[in-house]
Amino acid sequence: MWVISGAAHAEGRTIAVFTRNLINPAYAAARRGADLIAEEKGATTRHHVPEKPDNVDQQKALVAEALAAKPDLVIFVPVDDKAMVEFSAFKIACTAARAGLRHLDGEEVPDDITVPSVLIDKSNLGPWKVPLNECACPGWEEIVH
Repeated sequence: MWVISGAAHAEGRTIAVFTRNLINPAYAAARRGADLIAEEKGATTRHHVPEKPDNVDQQKALVAEALAAKPDLVIFVPVDDKAMVEFSAFKIACTAARAGLRHLDGEEVPDDITVPSVLIDKSNLGPWKVPLNECACPGWEEIVH
């Protein structure tokens, strides 16, 4: 996850969120997480997704276009489909958006933030079955100790 922030100012901030495609539900979760935190803090998200899934050239063009608009915050959320542990793009995007906006507000943000992961099996699958529009972003205190 990469979070890049610009100069701080009050409400009306823009977050550029880059995901690789509109197909993978993990990316939908990432976009939703960023949207929830942006709404909570009075910011606006602009999503940048290639029309052709995972197309590097289209993504490069989107990056150039988005950066020309000078967003206050840029979030890139990579996906590791081979991981054997929980990979919650939703939690990662929630945390990245919250951290970036805290930074823009002049609040303290740690240099390194790790979103906890757990091994998923039949015994703890329940939270993964919650519809995306019913998911809540983790609180700052749940992630940053």
